[in-house]
Amino acid sequence: MEPFSTIAHGIQTVILWVARDFEEGLRIGNTAIDLDANSYLGYKMTALVNISPGRYQEGIEMIRHSLDVSSRFQWSVFDLIWAYSLTGNREGAQELTNELDERSAKEYVSPFNKALVYAWSGDLDKSFAYIETAISDRDPMLLTIKSWHNVPDNPKNDYRHPKIIERIGFPETSHQT
Repeated sequence: MEPFSTIAHGIQTVILWVARDFEEGLRIGNTAIDLDANSYLGYKMTALVNISPGRYQEGIEMIRHSLDVSSRFQWSVFDLIWAYSLTGNREGAQELTNELDERSAKEYVSPFNKALVYAWSGDLDKSFAYIETAISDRDPMLLTIKSWHNVPDNPKNDYRHPKIIERIGFPETSHQT
């Protein structure tokens, strides 16, 4: 890895997050932030490796930094909704969901990420409706449906999930990830 590349460190952090090596991901993510204190990618990915093992406050702090350095980029808003959903802050999650609904009238908002928002809140019908939109839009975030830790179990356990996986074109596996 390029030792002075914030982007390379950010990408390595997300790879470690998917591999569930949260401690090494945290180390690499913090290095990304040390290299560039205004790195959106560094803050975003370091937030993820904090949140997954349950370091919610640290993750929320990182997300807030990513919101500041990115002018409230929608991916960080989604991350904060996820963190709020995990910590039971339904009011905060709903406020941010409303923000994204308003923004979607004037900018593209990932339908797959909207599907996650509704899955986190327990509204699987809306979640699957947004997954259908994501399929129609060919939203590239659909590729994360089987591997990213912010995809909750409730849609994976729904009867509609196997058909979605088949339509996306993922090969069959002997286990779910």
